[in-house]
Amino acid sequence: MGQPQLKNEKYTIEEWQKLEQSGDIRYEFHFGEVFAMAGGTINHGRISRNATTILDNHFNENDKNCEAFNSELKIEVKPNGQYVYPDTLAVCGEIKESDTVKGSIINPVLVIEVLSESSEAYDNGVKFRYYKKLPSLKEYFLIDQEKAIAILYRRNGTGDIFSRIDFEGLDAVIELESVDLTLPLSAFYRGVELTEESIG
Repeated sequence: MGQPQLKNEKYTIEEWQKLEQSGDIRYEFHFGEVFAMAGGTINHGRISRNATTILDNHFNENDKNCEAFNSELKIEVKPNGQYVYPDTLAVCGEIKESDTVKGSIINPVLVIEVLSESSEAYDNGVKFRYYKKLPSLKEYFLIDQEKAIAILYRRNGTGDIFSRIDFEGLDAVIELESVDLTLPLSAFYRGVELTEESIG
């Protein structure tokens, strides 16, 4: 998802929700500061759509008690404090929604973000630190939108330590243990135009 842009004023939760309802722009909320989410690219949209479709099909075909959602839903990192938009998320078992903000999930097991030049530092840095605070989160998967490169962070046990696994090339095999799914990286790039040097 694109790098969020700060609006230079403080908002209450209620004011932030009204701001979102007043137009088509989505805003992440960080302790009173709101950040407009930048628009995506065609590649970004296709990868995000592919990720949600892959998960949906996997859950349906294998009768999994899991659901995938796209970036229309928020994740509540801290009640009344932090709310962010992932590109794709998955929940297994009961879906737990925020008591404060409608449309905010609090128990994802998997979060997927599509990287761009403008968002990579945020998604792979600050935003990851936010996601680490979620006890339910087992894996955080980052997919580059220009090159066949991905990063998987997997939680070690119940603490806040995550192992990092790097993937490169369309034939790389991705194992998402959180949702019991193994597939090639190429599945996420269906219909996506990649730079030549990244295809191998």
